[in-house]
Amino acid sequence: SFGFGFAKVMALTLIFTLITTSEPRAEETSTIVTGTCNDDETCLWKFDTSTGKMTISAVQGTGKVSMKNYFCNDSTRIGNRPWENYITQIKDIVVEENITNIGNDAFQNAGNLETLTGMKDVKTIGFDSFALYGGKLRLVELPSVEVIGKFNDLFRGQITSVDLPNIKEIYSSFGANIEYVGLPDWNVNMPENAFANTKIPNCSNENHAACGSCGNDYVKSGLGCVSDCGVGYLGKEGRCIDSSLGCGAGYRQFENFCNRIQYTPAEAAKVLRDDNTNEVTITFKK
Repeated sequence: SFGFGFAKVMALTLIFTLITTSEPRAEETSTIVTGTCNDDETCLWKFDTSTGKMTISAVQGTGKVSMKNYFCNDSTRIGNRPWENYITQIKDIVVEENITNIGNDAFQNAGNLETLTGMKDVKTIGFDSFALYGGKLRLVELPSVEVIGKFNDLFRGQITSVDLPNIKEIYSSFGANIEYVGLPDWNVNMPENAFANTKIPNCSNENHAACGSCGNDYVKSGLGCVSDCGVGYLGKEGRCIDSSLGCGAGYRQFENFCNRIQYTPAEAAKVLRDDNTNEVTITFKK
């Protein structure tokens, strides 16, 4: 009958509808977004939108791989990173082996970043790579890093200690919560006041240039403060300089130091300049 046929059609339609709607579409349930992070596509990135985990890896068998440099507008904080739409969702970054650098601006504005781990083969971190504009970072592993560029917030936020066993150059300062920094030695190039606002105990007595100015009778040599510049160096204006540069006009050498020549009304020293050779001869009164 018509009624039975109509009911049968409706039943089949309902079954079909249940089957097609009960299986979720892949694009709606997938939480993984992937792409490449250099021009030759040997650097890969994978982001899990459900956990906030970003993984940077190298294509297997390609050896050491570099990440490309990116650009991010400092005002809008919008850039050309392939993960631009997810930058503020990133909570954890794992950099796997064979990645040798983190590109400029790569994770600027990743303000919710909490951990940066792996980093086994990373030697260089570019400028603004981790200008985070947030204070959630609590764990950083930098076992092989040698150079850290300007404007990075890797030592701010909740970070209290960090080991930098292979560091050579740091162009970013340390945050107020830092209590310990592990360095290979004091021959590390970094801002003079890099530790000035930290909780590192020894900085209170100004015994290292990174803590502020050196005290009286000391000069800056690399990161440390020394009383003697050593062989091949001269002390001038609070710094150790290469002795081959000489003390320069207005200074005279005394032992390992360049002392500024003081002129007095009594003319304690007579200065003569040869107009032909521009050579200066200084004669001191006895």
